[in-house]
Amino acid sequence: MDLDYIKKEFWICPVREIDEKEKALLQDKLERREKVGVQVHFPPRDTNQDDPIGYKICTENKNAIKNADMIRIYYNPKSKGSMFDLGMTFMADKPLLLINTDNFQSSAGWLEEFIYEYILIKSNQDHKPSNTYKNLEKVRNSIKDAEIIEYAWKNSDAEALFDFGMAFMSDKPIILKNREEVEKQRTPHKSFQNVLLKLDDMYGR
Repeated sequence: MDLDYIKKEFWICPVREIDEKEKALLQDKLERREKVGVQVHFPPRDTNQDDPIGYKICTENKNAIKNADMIRIYYNPKSKGSMFDLGMTFMADKPLLLINTDNFQSSAGWLEEFIYEYILIKSNQDHKPSNTYKNLEKVRNSIKDAEIIEYAWKNSDAEALFDFGMAFMSDKPIILKNREEVEKQRTPHKSFQNVLLKLDDMYGR
């Protein structure tokens, strides 16, 4: 892959779930990228996290992903926000590179398999997509074709957050099919439930 064209990057990484070792590693890699002139949007530093709902955070990251030439991910399966950002990346069809290659296992689960495949496909390497990847493409295409997204929130597992990330990046109106259930999950702090309720307030009929 020719990386000379890269001027702007968005980094997917833990924010709330990050530990001191990860902070130090990412800071070192961040300084190296910026020293060679790459403009990096690093969410722990560059996204305003002071948002009791989370909608502004999601929107700021969405716009940064749209404007990026490359997305890099420090993969931590505990990071729920990373799953959402991956969904946005897939919908935006942005190239992806892995930061922590040493401890990444592509066979650990469907999400790890997807990351591995997506990196290969976006770097134009010869690869036959798995059924999992093809199914995610079908979901992405159905979101692209929709005028309004009627969304049923179930839980905050990786699959749900990935799907929500795709829907959010599409810029389509999102209406909750189960608002009463999500209302019970409203939190006093930023959360994806709060973001969905905000969207339903904006677009709900």
